[in-house]
Amino acid sequence: MNKLSKIISELSYEELKLIKKDLSEGNMENLINSRLKSFEETKGPAICPICNTQINDVENGALTLFFGEKDFRRKATFDAVDCLEEFISHLKRINEKKIRRGNEDNGAFRNYKDI
Repeated sequence: MNKLSKIISELSYEELKLIKKDLSEGNMENLINSRLKSFEETKGPAICPICNTQINDVENGALTLFFGEKDFRRKATFDAVDCLEEFISHLKRINEKKIRRGNEDNGAFRNYKDI
């Protein structure tokens, strides 16, 4: 949001009124959706994060997991159930280490390699 805040702070009154009008008419949403779609179309095939297999047809048989905090969602696509299970067990191990570390030193962050 910093970049957007900086841009907005440098706009004139007339430019702000035009942007507000575009927002209320839905033009900004269309522009953003169009830009996101162009990113998604140019993105290459998905790669399984566990076995590094290229997944060409995501719609047929691939498994997709959305995870993370509400404001920072991540997406991972897996080629098979065993890879998904391995990924979830890895997330569980990370969470258990965070909990143990939090009990030891009240959650102070030491080193990212400890995760």
